[in-house]
Amino acid sequence: KEASEKEAAINHEEGEPYYYEEAPLYRKIIYDMFLWLLTNIFDCFFREIRTRGGYKVPTQGPIIFVAAPHANQFVDPVILMGQVKRAVNKRVSFLVAEKSLKRKAIGTFARCAMSIGVVRAQDNLKPAKGKITIDPENRRRLIGHGTNFKQAFAPRGLIGLPKSLGNVEIDSIISDTELVLRKEFKMNKPEVKNMLKKGTSFKYAHKVNQSRVYHRVFEHLAHDQCIGIFPEGGSHDRTDL
Repeated sequence: KEASEKEAAINHEEGEPYYYEEAPLYRKIIYDMFLWLLTNIFDCFFREIRTRGGYKVPTQGPIIFVAAPHANQFVDPVILMGQVKRAVNKRVSFLVAEKSLKRKAIGTFARCAMSIGVVRAQDNLKPAKGKITIDPENRRRLIGHGTNFKQAFAPRGLIGLPKSLGNVEIDSIISDTELVLRKEFKMNKPEVKNMLKKGTSFKYAHKVNQSRVYHRVFEHLAHDQCIGIFPEGGSHDRTDL
């Protein structure tokens, strides 16, 4: 176990080693105090919160909690953290966007919950040169106007529309003015259809190397810790997945 703690994994993108370190005692105390405070506040708003099947949760070993639907990024984690603490007396570390950790309110809450940050490609989107239109006969094919796809872009990179109207991964690059997407943009909004037909500016982000995040998660689990994941990502008001 000591040898495992000293072993470093190299992030091939940044070249920085990662060493597992268990959360210090003061972080655990902050976690418990923060959870106690919020749980008591929630008790004022919710008449009763009950867990179904709580007896199935293992009392020993690592656990991954997958929570959905994801209705509220503040309420959902606290409820899950509280129920897990009550059922098996374990602390849950959530996977959260690295961008959120840098925000004052959300970042403070996430750090208190000992969350693990994940860099997302969509958070790195930057304006790209030229404009794009869609091929009317093949919606996965993008035509560039004044673009340099071959020089500046790469497969698995992310193409983003203005106003956060959609992001799609690149499947292959044919030339500086033509590429193929892994899947087509959703045309459920007239605005998206019009801009891709007439031509629109766009954004681009390279594929993110997540090897460091994966290693951090695996080490966390290898040391009998718990991980919490909200697979839907952002909050929403739908009752279905």
